[in-house]
Amino acid sequence: MLLSLPAYNKSQKERRAIPSQVQRLSVELKDPEDVIVAKGQSASLACAIQATNGNVDLVWLFNGSKIPLNDTRWELLDNGTLYIPKVTGKRLDSVEGLYQCLVKNNVGSLLSSAAKLSVATLGKEFQEQPTNVTVQEGRPVVLPCKIHSFPSGTVTWALNKQTLPQTAR
Repeated sequence: MLLSLPAYNKSQKERRAIPSQVQRLSVELKDPEDVIVAKGQSASLACAIQATNGNVDLVWLFNGSKIPLNDTRWELLDNGTLYIPKVTGKRLDSVEGLYQCLVKNNVGSLLSSAAKLSVATLGKEFQEQPTNVTVQEGRPVVLPCKIHSFPSGTVTWALNKQTLPQTAR
C-alpha cells in the first residue's frame, strides 16, 4: 500500500497548499500477516514501513483499540515489530484477535489491513477412534480416526510401531 500526501508549509495560517512550497510525503506500508501460534509460546507481528520526506509514528491496534504501551502482554520493538512474549488463550487477558498498525504524522495517517493472531489447539480426546476389525486379506477396510484441532492436524498411522506411508489408500 503506497500513500502520497501533500505536506503543507506550517508557517501558513490557512490550511491550503502553496504550489511552490508543496512537498510530497510518501509512505509505503506492508501489512502484517496472520499468525497461528501454540498457547504459551511467543509471537511477532511485523509492519514494514518506508517513509520519505518526514518521520512517521507507528501505533498498533488490537481488536480496533490502541495497545497501551504499559501493558506487559505486548512489547513494541525498535523496528516497529509487535512482540508478544507469551500467547494466552480464550480468557479475559487473551491476545488472540485482530491486529493492525497505524502509521501517522502531521499530514495524515494510514491504517493497515487486519492480521489475525490465532491460538493453535489440539483436542484432548479423539472424536472418533479406530476399533479392532477383522477383514479378509486383500479386502478394503476403513478405520476412522478424528480429532479436533486448529489448524487441521495430520493423522499418521503405524503398524507394529512402524509408520505407514501417507497414501490415498
